[in-house]
Amino acid sequence: MKHIHAGLAIQPKEKIGVFHKPKHLLEFLEEFFQQDIRDNTKFWQNEFLRRQAAEAVKGLKVKLDTGNTSSNGKEKVIKDISAESASNLTFTLPDGDVINVADHFATANRRKLTYPYLPCVLTRKYKKEDPTTGDKIEFFEYFPIEMCFVVDKQPVKGKKFHKKNSRTNSQ
Repeated sequence: MKHIHAGLAIQPKEKIGVFHKPKHLLEFLEEFFQQDIRDNTKFWQNEFLRRQAAEAVKGLKVKLDTGNTSSNGKEKVIKDISAESASNLTFTLPDGDVINVADHFATANRRKLTYPYLPCVLTRKYKKEDPTTGDKIEFFEYFPIEMCFVVDKQPVKGKKFHKKNSRTNSQ
């Protein structure tokens, strides 16, 4: 809305945004790279391609389907993609045991990951004080790619169309 001498006037915007459709994150990445990435372990071992994938999903909101965990249904923003697979990426539980992400989600959800050799998405970094030493320890929040779904109605980065430049086939 714009204030003019005669009162208020509505001024329509000339730009139309492009938005993501809801889909599995694996589908999103397969469309982006135009190839199968689920069963392609060499793809994820290639650092250049993994970095490209990380840039493609950075800032993307995803909804989690983690079964019975407290994160199920929550929306998270992707910050990065891990260099390690879910079966190789480990963390320490509160009781001191070390477990990999794939085994943790298999235990928490009572179902094994279909693609434990795929990397995870990093959604959060934070620091916490170690109660025994008082030192600040950096923690990371990772989720398996196969448990992430792209949230709809979020704008595609850098994609805007100007109405006056678009053409129709009716000409």
